[in-house]
Amino acid sequence: MTTTRRKFLQTAGIGAAASLAAPAVHAQ
Repeated sequence: MTTTRRKFLQTAGIGAAASLAAPAVHAQ
């Protein structure tokens, strides 16, 4: 369960970083 939770948090973190980075890339 801990591994699944960690994997979920990591995936959520990557998704958040991607969603934040996308507008910056498009702005350039």
